[in-house]
Amino acid sequence: MIMRLMPQSILGRAMAVLAIGLVLSHLAALALYSGNREEALTTLGGRQTAERIVGLATAMSDAPPSQREQLARSMSRHGFFVSWSTEPYVAREHARGFSAIIAGELGRLASPSMDVRVQPSNEGPQGMLGNAPWGGPGRGPMHEFSHQRSFMISLKLADGSWLNAVIRADQPEKLWRGRFLMGFAATTLITLLLAAWAVSRAVRPLRLFAGAAERLGTDMAAPPLDESGPAEVKKAAHAFNRMQERLKRFVDDRTRMLAAISHDLRTPLTRMRLRAEFVDDEETRAKMLADLDEMEAMIGATLAFARDDAKAEERRPIDLAQLLSGLATDMQETGRKAAFFGPETAPFTGAPIALKRAISNLVDNAIAYGGGADISLTAHSDRYEISIADEGPGIPEDLQERVFAPFFRVEGSRSRETGGVGLGLSVARDILRGHGGDISLANRQEGGLRVTVSLPRIS
Repeated sequence: MIMRLMPQSILGRAMAVLAIGLVLSHLAALALYSGNREEALTTLGGRQTAERIVGLATAMSDAPPSQREQLARSMSRHGFFVSWSTEPYVAREHARGFSAIIAGELGRLASPSMDVRVQPSNEGPQGMLGNAPWGGPGRGPMHEFSHQRSFMISLKLADGSWLNAVIRADQPEKLWRGRFLMGFAATTLITLLLAAWAVSRAVRPLRLFAGAAERLGTDMAAPPLDESGPAEVKKAAHAFNRMQERLKRFVDDRTRMLAAISHDLRTPLTRMRLRAEFVDDEETRAKMLADLDEMEAMIGATLAFARDDAKAEERRPIDLAQLLSGLATDMQETGRKAAFFGPETAPFTGAPIALKRAISNLVDNAIAYGGGADISLTAHSDRYEISIADEGPGIPEDLQERVFAPFFRVEGSRSRETGGVGLGLSVARDILRGHGGDISLANRQEGGLRVTVSLPRIS
């Protein structure tokens, strides 16, 4: 299930893994940082509160008893209220959490003779806040402590009197707020964009290899890959270029060998023709000459195929619709039955002479063996589809693949008596596959054969 949900490209998968890992690691680090930050801020707040209380206690001890109450009132501020009395407001210490931090800091800063008591205000005896001189809950400034996290502190002075304080402990500002989350999202996005750029550059050689392999399948003379970049990429590009060079050399050698053999066969054929002329039996002589004519036609077709295959025809933009329409018009002008159905234009990039030869072979076959050719062109999103239909006897299904073999001919209506040496379909398929396309045969239900050619729209 996870693999089905993952992107299919290397870039997509790398970015998905990076994004998941980046977000999880950021969240884990930020959660740890947030906890440590809150703990540090709480400890700092407790220390500052303790220092403030000890400072007030020192000032209170130095002031005359008659002025202490007035001094306590003057020291009271919003969220921090102080009083002086002979009795503590905190009957017993019940420090935990933040109050324990304050108690610990007070114990460290205050003199050993000072009795320190700290507890949360909501855990004090009923009415404790009401005993304070500032008024009870709901009256005066103490009302702000009724719904806040607050603490009561009682600190015994040297003369036995007590400094009492109620403080409001503000919660540390939360890290997970809107502005922070926006910054977190922006940082993550920038990191992912930079990573996407880096990964895209890293996988670009793979796309170049794929494109080069695709071009090699359709154009043996395609330019070699640029052997630059990281060491692994340079090594792979060099190996690919060597493979392309060996393949091209192999094909060229085979083509030259085929041309040489076909050319050399002409000499013994000529001698055999001369000797056949001296055969006295007229019927035997006619059969021998017919066989020699056929052999010479086959050699001529093979030489023509080898010559055309050896030519490195330049590929350029052409119009398939105009090419097919022109073929149909040429057939009509010579008295043969042909018609074209399709769009007015169909831009394509290929070798025009080779393509015309391939389609001409198919159209010639349809006219010769099927009485006519209906040529249609259909443009799809990714390919062109050319259909050539005739009204002949068709081809048995078990032979529809074998007819593409060189020199193979179907007996009957498509036998050698009608002309041809059996290279037309083989040549056509070779040319079309060289353009990244293919060819297939199928018998029509209404009778006849349909030849379907598929060519990619980008060649």
